[in-house]
Amino acid sequence: MTFFEVFCGNMLSVSMEMIFYLAAARQLFGRIPFKNRKHLWNIIGALLAYLLYFALAATIFLKSGLFSWPHNGGEVIISYAIIFGLMLVLKTSYQKPFKVCLATSVFMRILYDVGWNLADVCTPDRFYNLSIMSDRRAYLFFEWILLPMGFCAVILLLNKTNSRELFRQWEEQKPKTGVLVFLGLYPILSQTIQEVVDISAREMGYNPATSVIFLLIVYMIFIYTGREGIQQKRIEDQSVSLSQQGAYIENLEGLQREVRKFRHDFKNMMSGMYLQAEEGNLEALQNYIHEMTEDFDLQVGSQIRLMNQLANIRVTEVKGLFLEKMKTMQEEEIHWELEVLKPFESTRIRSTDL
Repeated sequence: MTFFEVFCGNMLSVSMEMIFYLAAARQLFGRIPFKNRKHLWNIIGALLAYLLYFALAATIFLKSGLFSWPHNGGEVIISYAIIFGLMLVLKTSYQKPFKVCLATSVFMRILYDVGWNLADVCTPDRFYNLSIMSDRRAYLFFEWILLPMGFCAVILLLNKTNSRELFRQWEEQKPKTGVLVFLGLYPILSQTIQEVVDISAREMGYNPATSVIFLLIVYMIFIYTGREGIQQKRIEDQSVSLSQQGAYIENLEGLQREVRKFRHDFKNMMSGMYLQAEEGNLEALQNYIHEMTEDFDLQVGSQIRLMNQLANIRVTEVKGLFLEKMKTMQEEEIHWELEVLKPFESTRIRSTDL
């Protein structure tokens, strides 16, 4: 095959790989947060640069025989180049820290190897002589049928294992240097394990168990670090929730004290009203009732109106949050009003994120 034919074939192969990496990144990070048109063009530019660069690099490596280096040295170099390219694409797209992008790019490379090995299990032949038409057809069947099926299986695995939540917890813990060093050595360690596990790896160029082993190790790292983050987050959430509920209970106790106080004063007020009525002083009686009403509004009425509004908030965490903020505003003498005209029974935001 000519250089141009190989380059065109590599363009198609790298394009399919890029689609897989983008699908994996969406499972791990969610949708790309497009900020503006400039950000969109930067992403498109990064993807095109990745596509052209690696299609050209793979073509040069193949035609110059670099893929035939001992211990798959050419494959190791290409793997590092892909990891570095993916890191830049992730940084441009999601604008995450470089450490997170590096760890994610290695993880996606491991996922790619797993998908590739899943597809290769279904093929009886591991080597293809592209100069022979039958081998070329078998190779195209592998590239465009079996390989996408293997990639789809990996994406489905990410979706079913709730990888996004696990990755989010791990990201909040911030990747440790030791983990990054281990992940950065993946291409070299992978080749070393291949040759240790299977003596024929020098001829076959891979061992299916290697990428699976690394995938399990990386998942264990994510689960362990993510579990620490989950436990710490639960402790913080419980502390905030208790604080909000304490503010709610404190407000209820304050209302109860005001009602008891007003109940004691109410008897005296009624006695005064009786004396005013007995003396026939209607104007004084009206003024007395007006003062008593104002006292009621001042002591209890405003609290009752507030509690009636809060009664429409059926989510305890939200109610506690409002009370906490209202207490702060009262201490700082900030004027505020609260109206909840309809029952508030649910929110799209998780209670732990309030």
